[in-house]
Amino acid sequence: MKHCSILFFVFSVLFVVGFYGCGGDDAISEQDHQKEQSARIEKYKFLTMWNSKIWENWLSDPTDIAADNSGNIYVTSTELKKIMKFSSDCAFLEEWGFEAGFLSFLEGEDVKFGGFRRPMGITVDGLGNVYVADAGYKSDESDGSVKKFTSDGVFLTKWDIPCESVGVDRIGNMYVIGTGKYVQKFSPSGNLLKEWEPEGFSNPLTMISARVSLSGLPKSLAVDRSGNVYVIVKADGEYPFRGDQCVQKFTSEGVLLARWESYIENEKHGIEGVYDITTDSSGNVYIAGLSGFCKYSQDGVYLGGFNGSYDVSSDGMFPGEFEFICCIAADDSQNVFIVDNIIESNGLERGRIQKFGR
Repeated sequence: MKHCSILFFVFSVLFVVGFYGCGGDDAISEQDHQKEQSARIEKYKFLTMWNSKIWENWLSDPTDIAADNSGNIYVTSTELKKIMKFSSDCAFLEEWGFEAGFLSFLEGEDVKFGGFRRPMGITVDGLGNVYVADAGYKSDESDGSVKKFTSDGVFLTKWDIPCESVGVDRIGNMYVIGTGKYVQKFSPSGNLLKEWEPEGFSNPLTMISARVSLSGLPKSLAVDRSGNVYVIVKADGEYPFRGDQCVQKFTSEGVLLARWESYIENEKHGIEGVYDITTDSSGNVYIAGLSGFCKYSQDGVYLGGFNGSYDVSSDGMFPGEFEFICCIAADDSQNVFIVDNIIESNGLERGRIQKFGR
């Protein structure tokens, strides 16, 4: 009996040592994995800035930004009724556009000369052509359209597609957020191919257990080179919580692939809110928030970003800080361009472009 007790004790010690030894290896392995992931996180830094205050070309009420294959960037100004083009270093290159109806003798044909009602969304295809979502004046925006230009602002064509946001895939299909709750897909010739409504979603931040599914209003969209469509969806209803925002990923035919609770994910990295979305040629997804942006893989894995939080005394005026981010774009080199609005002491509002790189 004594020998049995000794053997039991020895086996117990070996079992405990073996158990915790394996656990220790797992813990070390997990730590190594976390270190490896941290090492892969891309920390973006401020590179340069275009400040409209030093130019006659005042960037007023900017609403969207896009980048072409050469790194040039294009910004819509709803107030000025213009498109402004900049180099990859944020140097001003040219502009085009004016208010539609200004040249009354053209009797509405001024759109062929770059006339805009309310230029909002903008995107660039693989050939460098520029597409502008020109929202209408009417309350239902039924007089809106999508206009297509060369990279130098030469008018090519337009389609009577009321929308505020536009994206283009590799073969020229257009994706827009229509005047209702729908995402619509059009052929390169402007024929409606498909439309779908983003699904409702529930958000634990609202703590509204009775509303299992909140209907979603599409807010902004982006299309990657594979034809996947990413849509920022905000909740429709009487509860104005910033938490009622998410990103939904669809196939080009409107099949839901994934739902990202991007507000919560962004907040983990110090970025509050979900304001705008874009993709690069490698399929990475960038989501802009209140104080910066986060970069994700196609599968929603966090890859890095930039947090431009600032001290209250600076009012977000310094390079690398933001007062009010309105839109984001990324070029083929994965540089990121952010447009934000600055409100000066005299009450005037002006836009600026900041460039960030790895």
